[in-house]
Amino acid sequence: SNNTTLRNCIVWNNAPDQITGTAPSVAYSDVEGGFAGTGNLNVDPKFADADGADNNSATAEDNDYRLKVTSPCVDAGDSTALPAGVTVDLDGQTRLANVAGVADTGVPLAPGGPVVDMGPFEVQPQPVCPADVNGDGGVNIADLLAVVAAWGPGGGPADVNGDNVVNIADLLAVVAAWGPC
Repeated sequence: SNNTTLRNCIVWNNAPDQITGTAPSVAYSDVEGGFAGTGNLNVDPKFADADGADNNSATAEDNDYRLKVTSPCVDAGDSTALPAGVTVDLDGQTRLANVAGVADTGVPLAPGGPVVDMGPFEVQPQPVCPADVNGDGGVNIADLLAVVAAWGPGGGPADVNGDNVVNIADLLAVVAAWGPC
């Protein structure tokens, strides 16, 4: 198309070309191989599980394109490019969520405000005491059991470290934080 505009997108692992067309406008997007434009990146987006449980990126139905909290695409988009009325991401979570400890490299709606993530999913802030999975004010056996019960791909409270998979790292985080919050 002659009028392609991409903002806050992740264009990764497409073949043979990432983006084609006549003079597309691309900004604040992560494009594999790079693409000229303001705020664009050319880095691994660090998807939660881009090839899914079957380890095959071509079978998209089991792939998880949510971002890990360590992704360079977190807080790196252009919030002013969000369409009017868009307040949630593809999961129904808050679209403009600020993740503490992540540098805001994109454009906020207002100075000092949160910055949208690139891609369709917004990484949500972790609670003050993330190892308190059940929210009872302490880290104990109930939290340990909740992590074991939620074992495997997916986020939620049992994903203590926010990498979109519940595994040994989350179990160890619960043990390390044992006690009152």
